[in-house]
Amino acid sequence: MPDEDDIFGGGIHCPPFSFRPEFIPSNMKTWADIGMDHVQFNMVDDATLRAAQRDPEQYQEVIVRVAGYSAHFMDISSKTQDSILQRTV
Repeated sequence: MPDEDDIFGGGIHCPPFSFRPEFIPSNMKTWADIGMDHVQFNMVDDATLRAAQRDPEQYQEVIVRVAGYSAHFMDISSKTQDSILQRTV
């Protein structure tokens, strides 16, 4: 698993944006049209992630995508959790 500081301080770009689920098909077509070859989604709402930050023991099985790998939300740093929350609808 990559080091989180390498991911967020180095060459992997994780733009903080989110969009409504109904736009996923048109966005994916646009990304394919411009040659984007990698997209990853987290299908967890922000309320669940914020609850997991407040009460980690109750949310140990929540899994998120983090710059190319999957991780239990509670096992990643609060910095990375906050970055994921910035991109959550």
